[in-house]
Amino acid sequence: MPIYLHEFGHILGFHNHFEEGTMAATPELIYVDQKTKDYFSILYSVPVEYCF
Repeated sequence: MPIYLHEFGHILGFHNHFEEGTMAATPELIYVDQKTKDYFSILYSVPVEYCF
């Protein structure tokens, strides 16, 4: 299950890895951790035209 959550994170737009948690290079969690939730919350809260 962890690898499915991890790969789904890449589909949603996360292209890097955290040191730990759902988006670690080798995920071990069976749930989405708070750090990953916060990242996606910020990612999808910016306007579509926003340039990073």
